[in-house]
Amino acid sequence: PAQQPAPAAPQMPPSKAYYVNLNNQMVGPFTTQQLQHFAQTGEFTQQMYVWCEGMPEWLTAGNVEELSSFFGPAMPQMPKV
Repeated sequence: PAQQPAPAAPQMPPSKAYYVNLNNQMVGPFTTQQLQHFAQTGEFTQQMYVWCEGMPEWLTAGNVEELSSFFGPAMPQMPKV
């Protein structure tokens, strides 16, 4: 029997370019990977306003489905021993 060709790996869609409202200044564009890194370091919060092409208006990052997963539940404070 002929071997079936392996299915091609799905192509990743190009990253969206997001702009961020930082102190009433539009900064960016940033990729989702960059924003995820900034969220991990605390430089990007779910209260910050973001916009990308195709969005009708600026939204807080926590309300953008693609970005909201970057903000997991807040980690509790470490207990003082």
